[in-house]
Amino acid sequence: MNDINLSVYKTLGYIYHQLGDYKNASRYMNKFIINGSTPQITAEDYNLLGFYYERLYTLTSRNLFDLQRAINNFTLAANRKPNDKNLLKNVTIVASKANQFGLAGRYWKKLFININITELKIQASKRLYGLS
Repeated sequence: MNDINLSVYKTLGYIYHQLGDYKNASRYMNKFIINGSTPQITAEDYNLLGFYYERLYTLTSRNLFDLQRAINNFTLAANRKPNDKNLLKNVTIVASKANQFGLAGRYWKKLFININITELKIQASKRLYGLS
């Protein structure tokens, strides 16, 4: 599939998102991801698709399959950017919502470790430069 069609799918997904139509938003973003090559698909794309499925589940469908697709996409996003606190948080929250506490716990630990490491770096920098 050519890049123009892919960008149309992604754009349509975003437009439907703006309209609050998460069924079509997820449909077109999913087409973008399925037909795109790995370098074209970012962690943010997976995160956005996860968001669409989560909204679809919460607002209309209550279909557990949609919730599982949200978890799968949030997990793909977090694995692509393992130090991104927001992506880790998304997996934790939605996995908990689905009663997948083992998965939620694993990503909570990653989130907690990332927060602590970041705080330690900030504190070390302050000490190094005499700011604390």
